[in-house]
Amino acid sequence: MKKSLHGWGWGLNLVFAALLFAAGTEVENLFSTPPGPSGKKPVSVIEADYGSFDYGAKSNRHAIFEGNVHVLDPQMEMNCRKMLVFFASEKNEVIRVEAFGSVHIVQQGKEAFSEKAVYTRESGIIVLTEGRPKMKDDKGNWIEGRSIIYDTTNRMMKVEKPTIIFNSSSGGGGGLMSPSAK
Repeated sequence: MKKSLHGWGWGLNLVFAALLFAAGTEVENLFSTPPGPSGKKPVSVIEADYGSFDYGAKSNRHAIFEGNVHVLDPQMEMNCRKMLVFFASEKNEVIRVEAFGSVHIVQQGKEAFSEKAVYTRESGIIVLTEGRPKMKDDKGNWIEGRSIIYDTTNRMMKVEKPTIIFNSSSGGGGGLMSPSAK
């Protein structure tokens, strides 16, 4: 049975919240979202079939979510089969997120698909690999390749062995690679 880690679930929700608060941290969003008008940072909701948490180690603190993983974050929504979340040892802040198996990310009308995705919070870079990753922009244009590296801060993309498919109804070329897409 799927349990939520925020809001409306007992089991995993209670365990995860207890671990975070015992460790002296707030439940914060996984991706860098600034505080809203109220001054509070939005939170992420993570649902999965199973979860395990290691907050006892001085370093390499992490959480593992497995089976039907669903993340609803203020910045994006993601589904995958397994997700690892790594925390900084001092403040328990999320430093890296790794997703595996049928990774599907949706953000502001754009979509990404791969078998593996790694997001490093400090650099703001998402690396999509395995299973011929692909991305679709909000105009229906696609780009795929061996790997896709996307810099969320500078909105720049590097693709190894790219194939680009333009949606003719979007006017062609007005999407993924155009200056207006930045």
